[in-house]
Amino acid sequence: MNTKKCTAWGCDGKLVVGLGIMLAVLCIAGPTLATEQQTPDAYDSGIYYEVRKGDTLWDISDNFYKSPWLWPGLWEQNKQITNPHWIYPGDPIRLYHDGADAGSMAKVLGPLTLRYPFIDHIGFVRKEPLPSQGHIIQFRREGNSSASAGDTVFVKASSDTPLTKGGLYHVYRTYGPVKDTQTGEDIGSQYYFTGILEIFHQDKDFYRAKLTKTFREVGVGDKLIPYTPRNPQVTVIGSPEDIDGQILFSEERQAAFGQFDVVYLNRGYENQVAPGQVYRVYYNRTSEDITVDLDVGEVLILHTEKNTATGVVLNSTEDFYAGYRFRTLRP
Repeated sequence: MNTKKCTAWGCDGKLVVGLGIMLAVLCIAGPTLATEQQTPDAYDSGIYYEVRKGDTLWDISDNFYKSPWLWPGLWEQNKQITNPHWIYPGDPIRLYHDGADAGSMAKVLGPLTLRYPFIDHIGFVRKEPLPSQGHIIQFRREGNSSASAGDTVFVKASSDTPLTKGGLYHVYRTYGPVKDTQTGEDIGSQYYFTGILEIFHQDKDFYRAKLTKTFREVGVGDKLIPYTPRNPQVTVIGSPEDIDGQILFSEERQAAFGQFDVVYLNRGYENQVAPGQVYRVYYNRTSEDITVDLDVGEVLILHTEKNTATGVVLNSTEDFYAGYRFRTLRP
C-alpha cells in the first residue's frame, strides 16, 4: 500500500512550508474531563503521527526519516503495535525525533490537525485582570504545604460571587507585572494554572472542593475562575504576512527552553495572530560587523489575548531564550 501524498495550504492559497512537526499528532487523547482516554505514551513527551488510510510502517519511515529500512525501529519504539503489518487509520505512532527530518514531514497531506492534550494546562499573559471567584484557604490534611489530585481543599468565595455546588473551577495564581523587554511597557500579568477543582459541599463560611486534576503544585491562596473546557484539537491555518514579534519567556520561566515547552509571545489577536498559526523562531547574530538571522525552530499558537499569545515549541535546533524573535513562515 502506498502513502497518500498531499499538501498543506495557508492563507490565500499559498503553500505553508517548514511545518515540520505540525504534521505529527502530539497525543491522541479524549477532549472531555471525565472521559479522557489515555493511549500509549499519552502523557510522555514526544511527537505523534496519526495513521492514515494506506499507511505502512515502511512508508512512514520513508516519509519521516528518508529511509524505509528504519521501520523496525518505529515498531520497536511503539509497543502498542503487536503486528507491524497491521496498523489502522487513527492509530498513534510515536515518532522519536532523533534523525527525523522536518522537511520530509511536509509530504504528508491533510487537513492538518493536531491534538494537544495539555490544552487545559496552559496559561496566558493578560493586561485586563480577570475577576477571581474565590481562593483556597486551607487543605483538609493539616500540615500539608501543597495538594494534589484527589485531595479535598477548603475554598472561600469572593464576597460578591457565590460558588456553585457541582461547579468546576480552574485553579490559578498570577505573576507580574510582565514587561515588554523592547518597550518596557507593562503588558499584564501571567495567569499560571495549577489544577481543576469541583465544589461538592457548602458550609456556613466556606466550601469544600475536590481537586479533580493538578497540573502543578496547588497552594493555599491559589485563586478560582470558572472552568471552560478547551478543545485539544488544533486546526492548522495560515499566518498573515509580515508578523514579527518577540518571545517574552517560557511558561515555567526556564533560562533556556525548547521542543514542547510553552512560551508567551508579544503579539495577539489585535495583530491577527490566532490559534493554529505557526511561526518561525529566530535570533540575530552579529559578528565582524555582519548581522544575520538564524532560524532555530517553530512555534504553534494555542491561545491568544489582545496583545499576547501562548504557543508550544514544535521543534528546535538549539536552545531558545527570552528575547528570541518569531516571524511569519517564509515560502
